[in-house]
Amino acid sequence: MQKHVKTIATGNALIRAFKLSIFIFGLIFTPMTSKAQTDCPESTPPKFDPEHEPRTLCQKYSPPGKFPNRFGTTETHFASQIIWNLNNGSDVFTGDIDLVGELIIDQDFTLLNCKVRISPNVRIRVEADVTFTLDGSKLFCCQDMWQGIDLDYRSTVISRNITEIEDAMVAMESPCTATMSIRNTTFNRNIVGIRLGYDGPVPWDPCPTFPVFTQFAGNTFQCNAPLNGTTNSVSFVGVQVYKTNATIGALTSAFNTFRNIQFGVRFESQWWGTSAVNRCRFEGVLNDGIFMAQGNLRVERCIFLNNGFRGVNVLETRGLVAQYNNFNCNDEVAAQATGDNIYRHIQAAGFALNAAVDINHNFFGGNFSDPEKTEHLRGIELVGGATMGGGTNIRVDWNDFNFSVAQVTNTPSHEVLLSGEYPSGTSTIVEFNNFFLDQPTGNLGDNNLYGITLNNGNKNQVEVYSNTFNSGAWGPFSDPAGDWGINLNGSMGGGNVMTGNTFDLNPNTAFSVNFFAGIYSQDFTNTVFCENNLRESSYPMYFQGTSMGTQYFANTHTGGGHSFRVQDGFIGEQGIEGGEHHGNEWYDKWLNIIPTLHAYHFPQQLAGQSRIWAHTNQSVRNTQGLGYTFFSEYYPADIDPNQGAWFQSDFTGFPDEGDCITHLVGTDETDRAIAGGTIDALVQNPTHIWTGRRYLYAKLMQNPTFQDDYAEFGPFLFAQSQTSVGRLYAVEQKIAEGLAVSASLAAQLAQINSSVDLVLSNLLLADSILDTSTDVGAAAPALATKSGGLVQLRTLDSLYSVLNDAYRADMSAELQDALALNNLVTASSTYEQYEKTVNDIAIKKVLYQNGELTAVQVSTLQGIASECPKTGGHGVYRARGILTGCDEGNWNDNTTNCYPIAEPVQEQVMDNGFGERSTAKILGDQLLVYPNPANDGFFVRLPAGESGTVTITDAMSRVWKTVPFTEGADVQFVDLPNAPTGMYLCAVTTTKGDRQIVKVILTNK
Repeated sequence: MQKHVKTIATGNALIRAFKLSIFIFGLIFTPMTSKAQTDCPESTPPKFDPEHEPRTLCQKYSPPGKFPNRFGTTETHFASQIIWNLNNGSDVFTGDIDLVGELIIDQDFTLLNCKVRISPNVRIRVEADVTFTLDGSKLFCCQDMWQGIDLDYRSTVISRNITEIEDAMVAMESPCTATMSIRNTTFNRNIVGIRLGYDGPVPWDPCPTFPVFTQFAGNTFQCNAPLNGTTNSVSFVGVQVYKTNATIGALTSAFNTFRNIQFGVRFESQWWGTSAVNRCRFEGVLNDGIFMAQGNLRVERCIFLNNGFRGVNVLETRGLVAQYNNFNCNDEVAAQATGDNIYRHIQAAGFALNAAVDINHNFFGGNFSDPEKTEHLRGIELVGGATMGGGTNIRVDWNDFNFSVAQVTNTPSHEVLLSGEYPSGTSTIVEFNNFFLDQPTGNLGDNNLYGITLNNGNKNQVEVYSNTFNSGAWGPFSDPAGDWGINLNGSMGGGNVMTGNTFDLNPNTAFSVNFFAGIYSQDFTNTVFCENNLRESSYPMYFQGTSMGTQYFANTHTGGGHSFRVQDGFIGEQGIEGGEHHGNEWYDKWLNIIPTLHAYHFPQQLAGQSRIWAHTNQSVRNTQGLGYTFFSEYYPADIDPNQGAWFQSDFTGFPDEGDCITHLVGTDETDRAIAGGTIDALVQNPTHIWTGRRYLYAKLMQNPTFQDDYAEFGPFLFAQSQTSVGRLYAVEQKIAEGLAVSASLAAQLAQINSSVDLVLSNLLLADSILDTSTDVGAAAPALATKSGGLVQLRTLDSLYSVLNDAYRADMSAELQDALALNNLVTASSTYEQYEKTVNDIAIKKVLYQNGELTAVQVSTLQGIASECPKTGGHGVYRARGILTGCDEGNWNDNTTNCYPIAEPVQEQVMDNGFGERSTAKILGDQLLVYPNPANDGFFVRLPAGESGTVTITDAMSRVWKTVPFTEGADVQFVDLPNAPTGMYLCAVTTTKGDRQIVKVILTNK
């Protein structure tokens, strides 16, 4: 039966190879599409070595006439014939060979330092339980392509010592059970270098075990000249994997290199297999370094340099781990045929049930120094969806980003981009990353370089905290730069938190001009902004559009043109009269370099709906503008409007201590004004009124205890339940029900994930043993561990598939109900119709279209996406979130009739000298904890000349220690001998009410 299966597999392999060869010859100008993108052509021109140099093995080693030995004839069809009839019984053959027909390796056989010239369409087949060794040999074809080496069940191939294989359709192919030791081998000008697994009409898992790399190190997959029979076609892929698990490279191995081919590694199969890629270098790959259609992928200690479209590209994942990798691009990257030149280091465009993404300890770089070239870069781009798998958990932490650009273009670059919908059953954390952005100062307008962007779809439970931002502006009075720290754009989700992010001091400028905006929020509701240190920006904090549900407290603004700006909307009341105030603070950067305005609100009639309470009087500058006759960091001097209902003194209240973890949501007078309709006369845009009602309706429905806070809430809920506001909310809830993961299912999935992690760790350990060990006694158990581990992974992956199928069946039933509810929505305005249409397309895409969009749907979405969200509502953002990839350059809200971005504003220079900052805080007086991580304890640098307390709490807000300090102390040691390993918060609170917090990591003792 196995031999019969093999025959079918071989026949189909020939057909696939023939079709693939035809496909590849035209690949450079053929669009590559996916269900996560619209029809975007993807191609970059290959780079070949100079023609005057011998590039191919045929050019180097193929003299006129025949080689001394001819294999593949009737007398040399089998390796056994060669061994016993030609080689005196030796299984090691040395010499130059013409392979004119099929060669079957039926006994262990070695080609040592051989040059093998192969006729077109010829193959080498290695039979079961036989080892074929290539040792320093060169295999090539001069006229066309040969078929390659076909591995039978339980066969073994060894390739080593600068063996080179060229001109094959598939250089090595193993449907199943073969073992391969591939070291220091060059695969050049093959359509496919190595193919693992099988994609044919027989049962999808016909093998008892799987193809195994016993060693994979120091290899090169490249294309240094056009494929035979073509003028410009290149290799398709280095390693191609079908329906099998694979670990490619060990954590200890010499780097494997992939260059000038369409793809480095491709995981083709539509199944949930688990694989790993380690110690590989993807340099100048024309499309993607690593491509995965669907599955669970771990990428570690790899290098990605100047890949034509993406370093790592996953269409749909249940798990993605990328750690300790280096991603980089510079001006040497190949230009894309479409002219967009958007390069992505990591892109994941679909997330399955309980998907887990962990991207940590990587470097993401880009240095585009040529001002004549147009190049754009995305460090990490994760694309959510309205029906994104429930339980998805994303973590991006401890990465370094460094982007430098010289050109002025319309397409933005993002170091982290989270686009599309992130439903309520998902969670995302972006923490402890360092972001450096640099472009020439004065490059303004549409030339945008972003640190973190959340855009085009509702975001839920996204936490962005403890990240550091810096930029490279230089010169005492430099022009403003067009960098943006955090950009929030178009969401009506909830549970989002921006906390503890720091913009570093730039001592190289007088002005705060590194960034155009520190944090920019456009139509982004229900978000907490807490304890951010905002500085070095024209606009340290910039709100635009509908921003209801904003909780903005304990943030520090230092300098800036307009330190705090609210435009074309309102953010809601900040603080409670007679109770906690939100305790935000405003400072000048220098004594004589002061903001044009500390705070600005437009339109003025809505300033009361953004009321900010302070427990002091307003600061008052002296007559020369240098310093203050009265100073309160909580109530800045320079604000517009400076009268009315915006900033208000409330001496009975007190500043909040800024607990970013336990701060609670409540209702306020702004909510009351929305419910009662009194705000309608102040808001000129009907879309904003409707969005305000949608925000409040969802808030009250999700928090029933709030419904009695004001008498206006009951009638409001009743009235809106019969309109598009209430009915669209019902659609959202039904979709959320469909995505929800039950407790029992979550427990099963957690167990599967835990087991997969353990098995994968054992596999990676076995790979390292196999890579480094010369002891057969140690290698044999490692090989058994690896083979058994792959079988365990297949079992676990299959179990996940069963659970996922059941989950999707239940989800489909809920989505059917959601679609029916959506059809009942009566849309009386354009913005209502847009929401309804986007819901319809998003649901049908999953229910009936296998995740793809029809041409009509694409056209409809493009029409909606091109509208202004100020008048078209959040349906515009959501349409853009579905249309990832091709249309981004067509969306521009920075127009006079939409959401015009204010011109950059510089600070005022009061005289020609520099003085101290006009506050009790010193510039260098930032909270410092060292060592960090720590063991039994750590030192805390204290504010100079102040007294107070140091408080240590854990992630659950439990207090572990409180230590007082006095004015004379500079440093306080905090002893924590019994605290377990984990993350802690160290808070220093002075008697004046200043409070700073830093995270401390305690490690095992």
